[in-house]
Order: sequence, then structure tokens, then C-alpha cells
Amino acid sequence: LIAAGVDAATITLKWPNDVLVGGRKVAGILLEQEMAKGTDVPAFMLVGTGINIAHAPDGAVAINDVLASPVGVDEFRDAFLSALSGRYEIWGKDGFAPLRDDWLSHAHGVGGPVTARMAEKSLSGTFEGVDENGTLVMRDDHGEIRHISGAAIHFGGANS
Repeated sequence: LIAAGVDAATITLKWPNDVLVGGRKVAGILLEQEMAKGTDVPAFMLVGTGINIAHAPDGAVAINDVLASPVGVDEFRDAFLSALSGRYEIWGKDGFAPLRDDWLSHAHGVGGPVTARMAEKSLSGTFEGVDENGTLVMRDDHGEIRHISGAAIHFGGANS
């Protein structure tokens, strides 16, 4: 949706939940789920989004800062929900694979350095992409493939 009015080459998706335009955050996504009792199947999932439309915090960017023609909140909301509905239909019909492929085509930092900081340790290596479950795939500094589902992730230098 954001790509409709922005140079697509400037849009990247930073695992796990950020949308960047020109390297600056324009939106973030938060997913929360609860598993059905006694199963590994989600009972429900909540999706929350924060999108900078007219204004942005320091270091971030707003949609209207990068569009040739500003968009109103209502117009953006309607287009966003329509696009989200279309993605949900794809997921229901074809599963995660086509969404994963599309995500990877815009992924921030693939092939570059990444550090995963967890409570008990940090791992550094190369960002290889995401697996069939959306988990970050990293080749660590010893050449071993690691699947990271939860950590503070830093791409490139320590502060990126």
C-alpha cells in the first residue's frame, strides 16, 4: 500500500515488524497470539499497526513526507484495510509462502551483518532471510544456521 505512492526501491521491511522508507521507520506492526489450550494452534491473533501518516517522531518519516500528493487519514485507513484484507485472503488460500516471498523481495539487510541480543547471550552473523514460519534465519560467525524467533535484532552496526 505504501509502495503505491512511493518509489518502491526506497521501501524495505525490517524483521520482525518495521516498514522503512529511505532507511527511516514509517510504520510498525505488532502481532500477539494465544495458543488454544493443549495445542500448538493459535486460538486467536491480534494485529496492531502504527503508521506515521501526517507526522513522525524524530528519526522517522511520515507517509505525507514522501508522497507527491498528501493522503488523509480516512483515505489511508480504507486503502490499508483493503490491502490487508487482500493479504489475508492470499494467506487463507495459499498459505504463508507467497507472502514470505513478497516480504523477502523487500527485506532489509539480507546478506548483511546482524546481531541478535537475547537475555542470556548475543549471536552475530549474516542475515539469510526468514524461514517458512517467519523466523529470522542467521548464519552465525561459526557458519552454523540459527533460527531466531525472539531477540533484539540489530542490522549492520550495533545501532542500526
